[in-house]
Amino acid sequence: MNRYNEELHKVEPAQSATYAITPAQAQQLDRMTQPVTPAVQVDTVFVPQATVRETATPVKRAIALTIRVLPFTVVWLVLAIGIVWKFQFDSADAFLIFAVLTAVTYYGLGGQEYQYSTNGLERHRIDMATHLASQKMAYDAQLRREITQAFLKQLGGPSRD
Repeated sequence: MNRYNEELHKVEPAQSATYAITPAQAQQLDRMTQPVTPAVQVDTVFVPQATVRETATPVKRAIALTIRVLPFTVVWLVLAIGIVWKFQFDSADAFLIFAVLTAVTYYGLGGQEYQYSTNGLERHRIDMATHLASQKMAYDAQLRREITQAFLKQLGGPSRD
């Protein structure tokens, strides 16, 4: 029906081999031109959470780290003295062994404190959101390239890989 009169006219599609596609291909093209909705919303991840609060002060964290290092320090001291006594090393070597073992332990436990504190978890959350957002942009760009290639292929244009 046209808008000027009540006549019904059936229009036949053009019988041209240039743009002939099957109904399945037409549906596939129609689906490819639909906007893709994101499955995961990551925009809110970049905003600090109001519910996350740091309750420990830097002084309290330093005291807690010292308390956690003390048992290792005692073990390293006994081990260093035992190694010096057993292998007849100089006492400076005992101090060096003790200092290296204690420094490595302090560094490892301090890194855990930094990583698993409230601020560390916030950093991890934002880093993961950044990674997911960049990965999503890469996937979207790849999808757009594939859609363009499929559309050009359907139109019979040259392939640009």
